[in-house]
Amino acid sequence: MGGWRVKKAPSGLGFWIAFPRLIGDVSTIVAALLDVGASWVAPRYGVGKDRDKSWSPAHTKACLDAGLDVYPWVFSYPWQIPGEVALAKAAIAEGATGWIVDAEAPWSTGTGGSAIVYGDQLRAALGDTWIADAPWSHISWHPDYPVREFARWVDARLPQAYWTEHGQRLAVTLSNTKAQWAALLAAGMTERPVWPIGVTYGQAELIAREAEPCPGELAEGDVARFLGCAPGPLSLYTLEMLLTDTPNAKAALEALKARARGTPREPYEPLGIDPFESFFSHDTYLACVSRNWLLA
Repeated sequence: MGGWRVKKAPSGLGFWIAFPRLIGDVSTIVAALLDVGASWVAPRYGVGKDRDKSWSPAHTKACLDAGLDVYPWVFSYPWQIPGEVALAKAAIAEGATGWIVDAEAPWSTGTGGSAIVYGDQLRAALGDTWIADAPWSHISWHPDYPVREFARWVDARLPQAYWTEHGQRLAVTLSNTKAQWAALLAAGMTERPVWPIGVTYGQAELIAREAEPCPGELAEGDVARFLGCAPGPLSLYTLEMLLTDTPNAKAALEALKARARGTPREPYEPLGIDPFESFFSHDTYLACVSRNWLLA
C-alpha cells in the first residue's frame, strides 16, 4: 500500500442511528437531525456481511441534499471481512462520505492478523475515503484488542464513551477514556486522533423503549457537559434514544435544540477534569493529515 491522504473527515456534531424506523420516515429523520444541530450522521448500514435495509439510498441522498455528511457504520466480525468490504463499497457508491467500523467483542482476542487483512481490503476498495473505527473506550480492559493493527489504516478512533452503559458518572468515563487512549498514544500504538462518542440514554430511556436496561442513568446536563469536553467532531449515540419520552431525554433534546439555535442554556458545572484539548484535538488531526503517512 502507498501513501494516502484523508478525503473528508466529520466536522461539528454528529448523531448515530441504529433504528431509523423509531424516528420516522426519511423527511422526519432529516428534520430531526437539523433540529438538533447535526452536521453529520452515522447510520447503521449492516451487521457483518448483512445489509441493514432500514437505511436506504434514499436516506443517504436526503441527508446529503440537506447538507449533512453521511458516515455509515457496520457492526463488524473478523470472519466476515469480504462481505463487509462489499457493504462499504455499496455505501460509498450511494454517496456516503466515509465509513465506520464498529469493532467490538468479536475483535477482542486473536484478531490482529484479520485487522491487517481488513484494512488492506478496505483501502484497496475505498482508496482515500475517510474511515474510522469505533472501539472500546476503556481499552485496557481488552488487552488483546488489535489497537495497533487498526491504527495502520483508520483515520480516527471513535471510542464508545458510554458512561451509562458502564454504570459510571460522565466525568469518570471521560477521564478513564482520556487516560487509557493517551497511554496508547504515548506508547506509539496509535497516532490517530481520538474523538469519543457520547450517549443519549440511560436505564429509564431503555426501559421506555422496552430494551434491556443499562446500569446507569442519564443525568440532567450530561449531554451538554459531554459536548464541552473537546473541540473535535464529537458525536452522540443515538438520535432515536434522544427522542425517547422521558424527562432526562427531553431535557437533553431541548438543550441541543437551544444550542442549534445559538441560544444555549446557562452552562452546567464543569466536569472537574482537564480539558481534552491536548489529546482529542482537531489540530492533532490536521497534523496527522499533513504527515501523509506511508503504511507498512
